[in-house]
Amino acid sequence: MSDGPEIRIGETPDHAVELAVEAWREALEGGTPDVPRRVLLPGGSTPESLYRTLSEPGRFPAAYWRTIECFLGDERCVVPDHPESNFRMIRRSLLEPLGPNAPRVHRIHGEDSDPEHAAREYETLLRSRFQTPMRTMPSFDLALQGLGADGHTASLFPGAAPEIKRLVVVATHPG
Repeated sequence: MSDGPEIRIGETPDHAVELAVEAWREALEGGTPDVPRRVLLPGGSTPESLYRTLSEPGRFPAAYWRTIECFLGDERCVVPDHPESNFRMIRRSLLEPLGPNAPRVHRIHGEDSDPEHAAREYETLLRSRFQTPMRTMPSFDLALQGLGADGHTASLFPGAAPEIKRLVVVATHPG
């Protein structure tokens, strides 16, 4: 495993999913329930086929999923059952198919009437789980990112970069 990012390009969407599954396997092997491997999950439509593939019966042993702890890279300001909720997509494509073996997922409370409060709460959760002080970035074992049709990733939109002074910030869609 390298210290920097590695780019893998699939020849087809299915090949890209298989490459992502292999990257998942490589990055997250060796975790335990007491010392889990941590992954940052993207939302949107890009990763849905990956999540469905990861949750296929027999793809990973049931006990494997108890060695992983998941966090969301972004969320929309909606309730968790809303069709636009990233957590809903993750729940339906990864967690529900895995049933009781599903990994622990910490969601962002997008339904909070105060998005700034939700962002601060999620940052507190991250710092607590990773035991990182302020001005220190947590280190995920795997951080996946999708890419929207408009070029955005992790709710960071081209031409509308938020002033980032915290680990978790509220971003507004430019439209």
